[in-house]
Amino acid sequence: MTNLSPNENEAAGQTFGKKLSAIVRLVSKMSVADQGILFAPNEETITIIEDVLDRHKISYYSTRNRRTAPKAIESFKANKKPGSQKKLLILNLGSESAAGVNLTNANHVIFVSPFHTKKQYNYDSAMAQAIARSRRFGQKKTVHIYHVVALRTIDVDILEHHHKRCEAMISAPSQSDRMWPELCMKKEKTRLVKEKQGEMMLVPCSWLEDEQKRDLIDVGNAPERFTSLINLSVTFDQDDDDD
Repeated sequence: MTNLSPNENEAAGQTFGKKLSAIVRLVSKMSVADQGILFAPNEETITIIEDVLDRHKISYYSTRNRRTAPKAIESFKANKKPGSQKKLLILNLGSESAAGVNLTNANHVIFVSPFHTKKQYNYDSAMAQAIARSRRFGQKKTVHIYHVVALRTIDVDILEHHHKRCEAMISAPSQSDRMWPELCMKKEKTRLVKEKQGEMMLVPCSWLEDEQKRDLIDVGNAPERFTSLINLSVTFDQDDDDD
């Protein structure tokens, strides 16, 4: 689904498109004692997310109102009682509202959409700072990172262009113990692919050029592309010089 908002002909509050429905399912499966940080790319998206969470009765704090944002963040951190604490804190990925804030009470970090920036350095900095809100000294739980994308949309184009890796990022926890190729010497551009069993993964492009590595990740010679159906190559016509 390319549109985050609900369709007019849908039954009231029952469905909001695959992407937001996936986020609702993800949050609903979180342990009672777990909390999450949900990063949205802009305030318009936050407004839509708030409506979705309200209709599904998922509790949250929002920082869309800059005047009350500091209080929302402190309230999210303060309540440590599993039965009464709110599940999510919604932050604008492009805002400095949570810069430097310690949010180790949250161990789920959810990116609603890939973050498009003009420079690779800006993307890397935004990702590192966002994840560091939760994955830092004092965190006692395993931190789970989720990147939610809509297949065959610009989501995939942005993710592949900006999200450089030296190893695979996979969609299924059950696949974490499988045999993987050796790490790349440095982070490189990635490609979103589906392995033969149907699991999605984001892998370094060089893995797809090596037959032995393709066999290890169980991907064919010409894996299916999941980028936008519209030619968006002009969007990324130049590689960054500051990788």
